Amino acid sequence: MRPASFSRENKIREIDELSELVRRAIQAGFSPPDCERVEQLLLRYGENGAEREVERVRLDILEICGSNVNEVERLVNLAKTDFRDLIVAAEYEQIDGHLVLKPEFAKPKARKDKSPLSISFARWWHSGHRS
Repeated sequence: MRPASFSRENKIREIDELSELVRRAIQAGFSPPDCERVEQLLLRYGENGAEREVERVRLDILEICGSNVNEVERLVNLAKTDFRDLIVAAEYEQIDGHLVLKPEFAKPKARKDKSPLSISFARWWHSGHRS
């Protein structure tokens, strides 16, 4: 039997609505006039039932967009093409020709950025709530 977090109802809710964590990240990173547009853009990722890792991808977009609405749109389009490219761009860095998981995704304590978004994301990531 699947855990409740994997139920079809929860998946539909995850796609049709933004989580509280994503909403807080939007509010922390964007001016009030831009928040609604960013929400609309993020909701585009996940509208196709084949799109995976919805919550993770949305948070990764917010992590690397630099509070730029145009960049959010570009990153959503990238994720819709292949979400793995977005995950690599957000969570990995290239060192000596190899992709290496960034320390902030490996251990929450290693995170140098102590912003509420970064701390919340690290807690979410390490809690196993991957969509």
